[in-house]
Amino acid sequence: MGVMKLLDHVALFDDCNGLCPGGQIAMLNNSSLQIYSNEIHDGQIDLNNATGQTDGIEIANQNTDVTITNNEVTNNLGWGIGADPGATGANFLITGNKIYSNGTNLYGLSGTGIQESGDCFTQ
Repeated sequence: MGVMKLLDHVALFDDCNGLCPGGQIAMLNNSSLQIYSNEIHDGQIDLNNATGQTDGIEIANQNTDVTITNNEVTNNLGWGIGADPGATGANFLITGNKIYSNGTNLYGLSGTGIQESGDCFTQ
């Protein structure tokens, strides 16, 4: 099991019309990817000039044949798992995860081709 805890609370990127954080795991243009059995928690930015907050798993662009399963995604001030505007997926499944106590647990998955089912949203 991997444990991902954001230790750098000032990491910002200039790619969202201002300073914004990314995800602890940032996915873009992946194929045949599995993210499983990880603890992804405590993502936050400690600067007042940030646009948004750190996500657990950020999905961007096009991703195919992806499975996100058996992870615990908690206490991220941004999304637990979320898709950026314009993100799409094919054969992309999010299932069997514990996703709770995030700013928003799931975000932006509707209409993307990314399927979510069987996740737990309580501790």
